[in-house]
Amino acid sequence: MRNTFTILFLTFHICLIAQETWIEKDSESDKFSILFPAKPNYSIDRLGKNWTVKDNNNQVIYTLLKTEAPKTPTNPEYLLENNFLPAFAGSDIILGKKFIIYQNYSGLEFTLKTNNTEQTLYTKGRAIFAGKRLYVILTKYYHSNLEYFEKFANSLKIKQ
Repeated sequence: MRNTFTILFLTFHICLIAQETWIEKDSESDKFSILFPAKPNYSIDRLGKNWTVKDNNNQVIYTLLKTEAPKTPTNPEYLLENNFLPAFAGSDIILGKKFIIYQNYSGLEFTLKTNNTEQTLYTKGRAIFAGKRLYVILTKYYHSNLEYFEKFANSLKIKQ
């Protein structure tokens, strides 16, 4: 009985440690570093460069998108609210949005809801302009309790 308890305790402890082990993605060329809950997959699409991690159950998807505007926007708040968010949201419902300053850069935090899937899909994100670089931090999830968004989003370090 004592051995069984010890094994259960150690297994539980190892699972907790594994949950808290995050991996740093550091990109000198893209001028950022960020923590992911596992090693991210890298891809490039029409929007830009993407780093993505899915949790074990595909219930949460963590993404960092980095793209560049042709020039530094003179009014990034206007672009984020009136161009980026409507285009990004598409037919999704915008549940909330607020302007933020993140590391002295203008940004927009937002929450979206998609109803055109079998389950309701939520997206919580931040879009941050750093000069002409745009960083978009996204977390997509199927439940209303998003545990690690702040840890993920606040781990972004934008470099000069």
